[in-house]
Amino acid sequence: MFIQKLQSCPEFIAGDNTLLRELLHPDKQPLALRYSLAHAIVPVSETSTPHSLSTSEVYYILTGNGEMFINDQSQPVEPGGALHSVKCETIDSQHRS
Repeated sequence: MFIQKLQSCPEFIAGDNTLLRELLHPDKQPLALRYSLAHAIVPVSETSTPHSLSTSEVYYILTGNGEMFINDQSQPVEPGGALHSVKCETIDSQHRS
């Protein structure tokens, strides 16, 4: 069993300019995982930097309203919503409130 608490994970600015805490990562813990689990924050009125994905990702919105941009599509997001994006898509997000 492996338990990780969010507050014990160091916060850093990720390559897409979000505040990130990695809870589970196959390269950083002795776990046989094919994925990572992270907590990301896009501050209000900020937008993450567009980036291309090397793997698929799942986003679950905890708080705030905003918009997710994938390739040339956009979709409003709000708490309780989940979003899946696939490898090679370009993604960024905007936090409105």
